[in-house]
Amino acid sequence: MSAEQKAEAEAEVDEEGRMEIDGKKGNVPRPGGYTKCGEEDDVCQCDGTVWFIADNGDAINPVDMERRRHATKDIEGQINCDTESLGIDPAPGRKKMCVCQSKGLKSTPEAKKCADEGEDCKCKVGGSVFYGHTNGKFENIFRTRIEQDTYAVKKVLAGGSVNCSSEEFGDVAPGKPKTCFCAEAKEPIYKLPKEFAAEKCADEGGDCNCTSTVHYGKLGEDFSDMMQMSHKTKKLNGTEKLTGHVQCSSQFFGDPMPGKKKQCFCERQMKPMGGKIDNKTESVKFCGSEGENCSCQGRVFYGKEYDESKPAPIDLDPLPENGIGKVVGHQPELNFEEMLKFPFIEKHIFGNISCSDDQFGNIARDTSK
Repeated sequence: MSAEQKAEAEAEVDEEGRMEIDGKKGNVPRPGGYTKCGEEDDVCQCDGTVWFIADNGDAINPVDMERRRHATKDIEGQINCDTESLGIDPAPGRKKMCVCQSKGLKSTPEAKKCADEGEDCKCKVGGSVFYGHTNGKFENIFRTRIEQDTYAVKKVLAGGSVNCSSEEFGDVAPGKPKTCFCAEAKEPIYKLPKEFAAEKCADEGGDCNCTSTVHYGKLGEDFSDMMQMSHKTKKLNGTEKLTGHVQCSSQFFGDPMPGKKKQCFCERQMKPMGGKIDNKTESVKFCGSEGENCSCQGRVFYGKEYDESKPAPIDLDPLPENGIGKVVGHQPELNFEEMLKFPFIEKHIFGNISCSDDQFGNIARDTSK
């Protein structure tokens, strides 16, 4: 018997016919809630099961929903609330809505009252707002009147405020006063790996030059604030890692915040992975042609191609007097010293970088680099 089944078996029915899971805070599993996430043709944000069903006002009754014709789909993220996305039209010719059935909770979260019905609930981004009939006590929101009441829950994606109303959540307890409680996020703020920094690499719709991990979230925020909001993260491998760039788009990452403009950050290593660069002369080695990925722990030079069979020494410590940065190259008629007679770009790199104009800028038009 699972922990949730055991808790339900030990539940008592009070004088109102409500199932009460009587347990200590933090160690009792709770069932998922039901939250109206969109009307037909809206975008529904949900981590759980989306129900597509005829819209009977704002009232949400799970047992009644089960009895009526409906379509369901398990998702994590967002989906269009329409027949094409959900598979069938459960009520032809009638107005429809989507309801998100959230996943059950492994334990009872700690939450504080933030608003009565009709007021605005202030809750930090990343937290969850619970809405239901409670009689002033948060644990009561999980008591379910048989075949009737449920509760709703929404994660705060932006702004730090949610209206405590049935228009926002759906009416999970018709005819009864409802309350909102805020459970602040317990997840720690994202910490970058040691010796790494996050660098913005593109706005939504652009190409992000990166070979490690890319984060996709709300435009206009710095990295730490963006990571406290709903976002998507992907560690690059395979083709994306080899090419050194990905599209900064919801098509690639999934949409963490529908309706908001977004941006991408790349995790870049800021210190050498082994050893250190000091004042000494070393041979320059070819690491990639234009469009390829260059792996380097030092200075990368990007300019006209040169012949790797003709390496030229270069001091790795001082920067050029003109401050121009790094390059990579390979062309039969040129060696490295000759390449430096043409325009070039130099960058300090301790890891990987895409050998491309997008990363370095186009300093040698109409020439191979």
